[in-house]
Amino acid sequence: MVVKHSYTRSRGAARAAVKYYQLRPRGEDEEPRSVFSSSGNVSRAEAISLINDHQHGNYVVHRITLSPSFDERPEDLVEMTCYAMSRWQQEREQALHWVAVIHRNTDNPHVHVVIAGTGERHADGATRGVKITKEDYAILKEESRQYCRVMAAAEGRQVLQPERGARSLGDADGGSLGRDSASSKEGRR
Repeated sequence: MVVKHSYTRSRGAARAAVKYYQLRPRGEDEEPRSVFSSSGNVSRAEAISLINDHQHGNYVVHRITLSPSFDERPEDLVEMTCYAMSRWQQEREQALHWVAVIHRNTDNPHVHVVIAGTGERHADGATRGVKITKEDYAILKEESRQYCRVMAAAEGRQVLQPERGARSLGDADGGSLGRDSASSKEGRR
């Protein structure tokens, strides 16, 4: 799993990114792309409105790419994205406002996620800026991998584990998508 990140401080660049992700030239057999969020498909206008409604002074949006390796690749990239984003929000203890678009125009299907610059703390609902750290990358990567491992196990496939080599996925964390958080939440924004 590869997780890449960038951000923009410009509303125009944020709008252009969503438009580009949706309308970029498609692969030969690729269906028209939809913009989606945790609540399902949204229009590009709804996505832009979401971004405009949740900006931060330092950055308008963060852009993340989730790119599963060939052996990790699940059938349902929407479900993988929603799962990873939900788990990440739980770890952060912050509601995030995001939209995403799947690209299947290369040999490596991937997901572009656009995250608004502010979100609400779970504890008190206070709005705060979204700052993405190395720990956040690790969480997104692990949660995406966890989803892929469980889906592969259900299909009888194996996923190459970076630190351990290939293994049967029936053994991967009990085959469950639920897990207890072992990461420290100290110092989280």
